[in-house]
Amino acid sequence: MSRQANPCKSDAGRAGFTLPELMLSLGVSLLVFTGLFAGFSLNRNGWLMATATVQSSSAASMTIERIVYGMGGRSLRAQRAADVELITDLDDEDAWLLRYEDGTRWIGYDAASQVLVNENDDILGRDVAECRVELREGGFWIDLTVQQPGRFQVSTSRMRSYVRFRN
Repeated sequence: MSRQANPCKSDAGRAGFTLPELMLSLGVSLLVFTGLFAGFSLNRNGWLMATATVQSSSAASMTIERIVYGMGGRSLRAQRAADVELITDLDDEDAWLLRYEDGTRWIGYDAASQVLVNENDDILGRDVAECRVELREGGFWIDLTVQQPGRFQVSTSRMRSYVRFRN
């Protein structure tokens, strides 16, 4: 006689996962996704900070370039040292005015609005937190700090350059 399987003892009810197995797999999956999200967030924040740093550095470089080579006219670099005058006794102690070409052309820094402008009110630089100019024999030192707000922090770039007059 052949023996038939007992329908009451079938393996049909044992074909799934137990509750502890499901909870363990859910916990492991949660740890993996948390790690992936943290890594993605860290990379994104680093990318945003690097982008802000590059932008502030580029803005500082462009500001110095506009001061030295001018905008649409004779450059400050082409002036004679005797024709350049630095005026610092203005209302704001951090403000200054650099006049040249018999006083008809000038570059000025306003610390309150953090901009550098020329005689035509062209903006040579924005977000300039600090800017100092020092005339020396045959040229001048310019030291400026650009601060640009980023998403999570303020990016700061400082540049210092000596500009020698050609004549």
